[in-house]
Amino acid sequence: MSNTQEINYNHLKDFALNRLQMALFGVAPIERLQSEIKEELIRASEDMTAGISMAMKLSDAVFDSITDHPHRLYMHHYQTVNRYLDQAALLLGREIENMGGKYVAVPASLYLRKRGTRESHLSHRTVAYWAGLG
Repeated sequence: MSNTQEINYNHLKDFALNRLQMALFGVAPIERLQSEIKEELIRASEDMTAGISMAMKLSDAVFDSITDHPHRLYMHHYQTVNRYLDQAALLLGREIENMGGKYVAVPASLYLRKRGTRESHLSHRTVAYWAGLG
């Protein structure tokens, strides 16, 4: 990683963890993600070199209230967190553009329905894995 890349990485990580209140932040090389990117996203991301993964911790109180299956309170909390993740991705993307880069914010919970399957533009789990987040 060059000095400039390291400075940019540290700036974006600080922005995500401190300004956006994310619990986790990681960057995956785009080469590791190419085979996972769906058609709609290929052209929009062709000049990009990395995928970014961010995660937000769910509420302990809500999570601990689950007994045998998720309930309405959990589902609302989960949906609210996903909406915030979408907004956080947009804000981080704007910061990337302010630094001279490009971004595409991939929705946290949008599924493309094709031939009876559910899939997204790019698996957030795959990006997180290659970003070293597990």
